[in-house]
Amino acid sequence: MKKVAFRNICAIIFIYLALADGQGQPNPRQFSAFQAIIPDVSYWSYGNNDHGQLFWQRLFPNSCAGRFQSPVDIATSRTIYNTDLKEFAIFYDPPLLGSKFEVHNNGHTVEVNTVGDFYVTNGGLQNLYKTAQFHFHWGSNNGRGSEHTVDGERAPIEMHIVNWNRDKYNSPDEAGTHPDGLAVFSILFRIAKEDNPALEPIIRVLPKVRDPDDHVLVTIPAVSIKEFLPNSPDRYFRYSGSLTTPNCSETVIWTVFEQKQYISERQLHYFRQMLASSLHLETREHRQSIQGQLQQSQGREWRTLLTDNYRPVHDLHGRTVYRSFRSLAPQSDENCNVNIALDVKLHV
Repeated sequence: MKKVAFRNICAIIFIYLALADGQGQPNPRQFSAFQAIIPDVSYWSYGNNDHGQLFWQRLFPNSCAGRFQSPVDIATSRTIYNTDLKEFAIFYDPPLLGSKFEVHNNGHTVEVNTVGDFYVTNGGLQNLYKTAQFHFHWGSNNGRGSEHTVDGERAPIEMHIVNWNRDKYNSPDEAGTHPDGLAVFSILFRIAKEDNPALEPIIRVLPKVRDPDDHVLVTIPAVSIKEFLPNSPDRYFRYSGSLTTPNCSETVIWTVFEQKQYISERQLHYFRQMLASSLHLETREHRQSIQGQLQQSQGREWRTLLTDNYRPVHDLHGRTVYRSFRSLAPQSDENCNVNIALDVKLHV
């Protein structure tokens, strides 16, 4: 009887530690809102090993090998003006009492779960969508990092705000299996001298979630989703595509904002210091050949920095990219990127 009681106490302690957030408070929420449709991080990666993105089509043939994949290159001169693409309605602003953000490193990105009621509608969307989370894709230098490209140009970092169809489905996982299930906002960033104040609360806690093996989740105050959008959120591109991570389900209505947000070099540096999961340690010979991409953690185990976590662009295969505005704005110098990076285009 004593042994049974001891085991029960240990089980309670284990559950408490497993559910504790980054501030040491119990948190019953899981890290991801899409646990059923996005495989565990150990099954795929952005590296050059046999879990890497060049092998996603083989690892997930029912989805990642589809014809209508994302991201894509948006050739602005070939986009078509659509009068149905009006302004979005995004609420609540300010967030309701009790709302919060939960920041963590899931092994392949910095993800921020939303706790509370955050919604988006209009903007050509036929239903009410609830915001589940947002996350980031970034590069090891300023010439790469974003998943979507505009006229062949990559941004140093891209933010995805993931929303699911609350009118028709009961959960993000259920919504992620239907063509109208998900609506994702894509915000590209340019480098600026000043810090972006909307990002700063997230930046400040990134050192706490640097290592995904620690399974740390940090709670920060919530702000309106509008705070992350560019100054002209009524100017955007629209196309139908897929999740950009396995299982790459083709259930996403994509909105790529024309105007860039901004981020400072200092803020971007914090993203580039994040660690990838130890499940993705590659061969020592390959690791030692990548200068500047490795960190040695305690215990003399080599760890890889989490950078270049973006998927190459895919062919449209006949899809149309629409735009919400009549005329294209002239490109400004501040959005030009002087760093040129070689991009790989997959033909699937």
